[in-house]
Amino acid sequence: MKHNLLQLAARAGYGQDLIGIYDLVTNRIESGFAYDNSNLEIGIDDEKDGTILFPHVPKSTHTQVYALIGEAFSRVGYKPVFVICDGCQPMCTLKDINKPSDPIKCETCQYGATATIKQAGHETIILSDLLPEDKVYKSDDFEKEYRGVDINRYALASTRKATKKYHLASKDDWRIYDYFIESSVKIIDVMEKLFQTRDIVATIANDDKYTQGGIPLEIAERHGVPAYSDAYGWLDGTLLISRISDRDSLPYFERTELVNEFLSQELTENQRRSIKETMRDRMRGNKNMRVHYSATTNNSINPKKDEFVVGMFTNLIWDASLEVADCPFPDPFEWISATIDALAEQESITLIIKTHPAENIRGTNESVENWIRDHWDPLPENIEVLSPETEINTYEMIQDLDAGIVYNSTVGLEMAYLGKPVIVGGKTHYKHLNITHDPETSSEYQDLVRNISELEDDEKVKMRATRYLYFLFNVKHLDFPYIQMTKEGNVQAISSDDPAGLETLEAIVRQCPKGEPVFSSQFKSDLADSL
Repeated sequence: MKHNLLQLAARAGYGQDLIGIYDLVTNRIESGFAYDNSNLEIGIDDEKDGTILFPHVPKSTHTQVYALIGEAFSRVGYKPVFVICDGCQPMCTLKDINKPSDPIKCETCQYGATATIKQAGHETIILSDLLPEDKVYKSDDFEKEYRGVDINRYALASTRKATKKYHLASKDDWRIYDYFIESSVKIIDVMEKLFQTRDIVATIANDDKYTQGGIPLEIAERHGVPAYSDAYGWLDGTLLISRISDRDSLPYFERTELVNEFLSQELTENQRRSIKETMRDRMRGNKNMRVHYSATTNNSINPKKDEFVVGMFTNLIWDASLEVADCPFPDPFEWISATIDALAEQESITLIIKTHPAENIRGTNESVENWIRDHWDPLPENIEVLSPETEINTYEMIQDLDAGIVYNSTVGLEMAYLGKPVIVGGKTHYKHLNITHDPETSSEYQDLVRNISELEDDEKVKMRATRYLYFLFNVKHLDFPYIQMTKEGNVQAISSDDPAGLETLEAIVRQCPKGEPVFSSQFKSDLADSL
C-alpha cells in the first residue's frame, strides 16, 4: 500500500512531500546532518572565495562527509555547492537494474541527500533543473564520445558494476549500458553549464570510474579546475583524497615524483615500527582494518618439497580498479589466459590461482574460477584454482610461495614487503616504483612469467616496499575520525572533537583549490610545497 501510494505521488510530482511526511511521522529515513560542527575552526586566516563543487551527492554516509567538508570550506569564505539527482538519470550505480524506472529508490535518495545538505546550510542544485528544456535524450542518438568525453568508458564501467560482470552479453546488459550512455550525456550537459556559469575552484567526488563521479571530475580538469577523487581508507576512521592525474583517477595513486622523493628517504625507527604494526594488524585482520578479505584461519597451501610455487591473485572482476587501458592486458581475462598459457608446460613450476574472496562476499555474476575451468578442461596438471570461499589465509599462503603474479591487487605490494618477487600484469598504484617487475607489453609479460623461477629476492626491493607501505598508510591515509565502521562492516558518520580530524579538514581546504596533494602532516616535502 505504501509502495503504491508513493509511486502515485512521485508520478504526480509530490514524492518528496509524501516522503517528508512519512519521515516526520516514522523517523525511518536516514536524513539530516549528522555532525556537530559548532567547534569547527579552520586555521586559515585570509578570506577565500569561489565555488567548491560536489557533483555526486546521493543519500549516503559519503554525503554526510561531503557536507562536513563543505562546511570546512565555507568557514574560510568558499561556497560549497551540491548537485543532487532527482531521478532524471535512467540509470545510476545505486539503482536496481531490474527496476530502473521505480521512483521510490530515487525519491528516497533525493530526499535523504537534500535533507542532509539543507540542514548543513549549503546550496543544492537539482540535476534536471540544468538540463536543456527542448532536448530529447536517447542513447541511439549519441556516439561513444560526447562533447569530448569518452562516455563509452564510463558507461561500460558503470554497467559492469551494476550487473556484477565484466563481459556484457545479453540484451538486458546492453539495455543497462544504453541507460548509462543517456545518463552520461545528461551529466555532461549539466556539468558544462555549471563550469560556464560558476566560478568553480575545486571539484570533489567519489566513484571516479563511473558516470556520476568520473565524468564531472574529467570535465573539471578540462576546464582547468583541480579535480579530486576520494574514498574511505583501508584503515577505520581514515580518508583518501587525491587529484586525478595522467596516472589514474583512483585516490590511491599519487604523482610519481612525489612518491619517489619519499622512497629516497630512509624511515626512522619510529616509522619502521609504525608500519610493522600496521602490517601485523593487516595480516591478523585486526578490527582497525576496514578492508580485509583474507580468511583469519591459519590454513595455507601444502607445497611439495623442492617445487617452485607461484601464487596468482585475481580481482573481483567487475571492480572499477580494473578499468584501465595503458597496461599489457587491458582485459583481465586476457591476463589470466596469457599467464596460464605461459606456465602450462612448465612442469617444474606449480601455479596456484587464488580467486578473490570478494566474489563470495560481495557477489558476482561472472565467476573467474568457472571461466578458467570452461576454457581449460582439463586444467594443466601443474595449475590449481582455489575457489573464492576457500579457507586459506593469504599471508600464510605467501610464506609458502616462491613468487607472485597480480593484476593490481595490494597482495603484490605485500608480497614484495615480505621479500617475494612479484610480476604485475595490469595497472596499480605501486607500479613503476622499482618494487615489482612491471613489463610494458604482453610479450614482455609472458617472457617474464616463463622465467619467473629465475627472479631473485632483493633486499632493496623489500626496503622500497616497506617505505611505500608507510607512505600509503601513514601519509596518503588521512585521519578522519568523523566516520566509523559498524559491526556489519558499513561506514557511519559520527561526531568527533579529535584535533587530527581538524588537521585533515584544514589540509583539504588549503590544498584542493591550489591543486596540490593532500597528505598527512607527517610528510615534509620541499617538492610538494613547491607544486
